[in-house]
Amino acid sequence: MRRSTRGLTLLLALILAACDAGEAEGEQGAAEARSAASAEERPRTQAILLIVLDTLRADHLSLHGYARPTSPRLDDFAQRATVYAQAKATSPWTLPSHASLFTGLYPFEHGARTFDPAALEDPDETGNVGCLGAEHLTLAEVLRDAGYATAAIGANEGFLDARFGLDQGFEHYDIRRGRGPELNQRAFLWLVAHKDEPFFLFLNYMDTHRPYNCVEREGFPDCGTPKQATALLRELSSMALDQGLEPPPEKVARLVQQYDTSIANLDAALGELFDQLDAWGVLERALVIVTSDHGEYLGEHGLFEHSKDVYEEVQHVPLIVHHPGQDGRRDVDEAISIARIPALVLDHAQGNPERPASFDRHPQGAAVLAENYFSRMHDLNKPRGDALRRIRRAVYAGSDKLVLTGDSAVELYELEQDPGERTNRLDASAQRAAELRTHASAWPLPGPEVRPVLPRLDDEARETLRALGYAGDDE
Repeated sequence: MRRSTRGLTLLLALILAACDAGEAEGEQGAAEARSAASAEERPRTQAILLIVLDTLRADHLSLHGYARPTSPRLDDFAQRATVYAQAKATSPWTLPSHASLFTGLYPFEHGARTFDPAALEDPDETGNVGCLGAEHLTLAEVLRDAGYATAAIGANEGFLDARFGLDQGFEHYDIRRGRGPELNQRAFLWLVAHKDEPFFLFLNYMDTHRPYNCVEREGFPDCGTPKQATALLRELSSMALDQGLEPPPEKVARLVQQYDTSIANLDAALGELFDQLDAWGVLERALVIVTSDHGEYLGEHGLFEHSKDVYEEVQHVPLIVHHPGQDGRRDVDEAISIARIPALVLDHAQGNPERPASFDRHPQGAAVLAENYFSRMHDLNKPRGDALRRIRRAVYAGSDKLVLTGDSAVELYELEQDPGERTNRLDASAQRAAELRTHASAWPLPGPEVRPVLPRLDDEARETLRALGYAGDDE
């Protein structure tokens, strides 16, 4: 009752103000009133699912126009959801992006990122990665305190290991390797016990991350075993980063086939999840957010895998949001950061949870930031790894993207006309570059006094990181 009264009062006030301001301003005021009223009237839900498709780049989804039919079930799901065409990860790898998903903070703020190893004491092959500090309030903590049962069920047991701090607020934290169908079974077991009460379920699928889930699938070429796929990826990555060679196009094409097959296998697992949620009657009333933490390089810019730079192959990710009761598709073309997701969730949470200020710092239409710090020791120790010992930041505003390397190199791209970022328009558009630099100045770089909170890893944890290609020799 109080929410409805406030919404009506605000609506009337805005309309009256608009009438006093004249016809043009009246149209603007009415639009603002409708927006404010809709914020008050958003449906609340007891069922919230945040689904992260680890290492999934947006441009390889048929949902976004890709030629291969990689995502038919996700395409169907999108027909009753809001599709963000220009969603951006905050970082090109797992830990900082997930920390942003949970806190609404950028990597320079939350500290769960890589640090310059030269400023650390004796870092080993995994030792320049900081974890998320307990002082940062997470989405799971907010929802838990609001009465939701909270669970994280995922497959990335590398950087989702609880020692990196992402477990904060989750009452049930089950992170261990497994493909999509196996992860679904773990999720179903938890949902059977909690689907009829307020719940927040975070799922992390790993099928499109090394080793790719390229199990044979009808309609896709035979890609061999996951072990063979990993061997090819290691070979191509070594040629590009270690030797500075141009990989053979036919081998790159085979790698793309493997990656696309892994997307199709992931999509089938998502279809199984959606079908079960539908059968339980959960999907219709739920807030379901499907996104990714980053994409994957497949030879573009001379790079393979991820974490090494801030080009669109790793920064442009899917974001599909099914609102409670939504039965039609809506498309949004503006750039949006995945750091805005905590605010999207709380817009629909019941009980009016207290909103941390960090959750509401990414309004629609605002400039967006992505960051990468120095890369991980595994990359820096490569023969050509010194090229990655730098801070790279990308600023998005409209369809323009500015890439900054410390105080030196600057790149400006117009993404609508140049999605592959092949033409640096800095000289031709110096004024636009200066405008985007102004946006960047609002996000200060952390100083050398900022020190990482380093996790304590045992031999088993280090071996897990090696197996996922995160550290040392993973053969």
